[in-house]
Amino acid sequence: MIASILLAAVLLVMLPFNLFGQWNAAHDPWERVSKTLLAVSPGFTNGPGPQVRPEDLVLLESDPERGIYLYAAESQSGQLLAGLEAPGIGGYATAPVGDDMVAAGFSGQLEDPAFYFKVERNPHAENGYRHELIEFANDADMSDYMASLDG
Repeated sequence: MIASILLAAVLLVMLPFNLFGQWNAAHDPWERVSKTLLAVSPGFTNGPGPQVRPEDLVLLESDPERGIYLYAAESQSGQLLAGLEAPGIGGYATAPVGDDMVAAGFSGQLEDPAFYFKVERNPHAENGYRHELIEFANDADMSDYMASLDG
């Protein structure tokens, strides 16, 4: 009986470490980013936004050392969504329901890198999407590139 009481006391003392210990934290950088996206992006999982389920969020390209993540998802209403998370930059763009392509440019401060991406649905691709991510030295270079796309 004394052994049972001592065991219960030891387990009770260890409980906080098991609930909040390092093992409980996400070790994969994309897992941390995706959990944050789903938790804090307005309209991402509730409200008037695109309504994305966690299982529909797909990582397309990443550079974890630099903190850069390009992702895509299809909302519950069939809307294509693509986004970028990078230091000082974050956001997503959506295509109208029925469109298979979304493109956007994101930049932070004028001297920081800027990014342009294009994501298309592709049923033949392993993850269901074809994508292009281009990094520019600054916002001006990205703006020049995007202007050239307008023809």
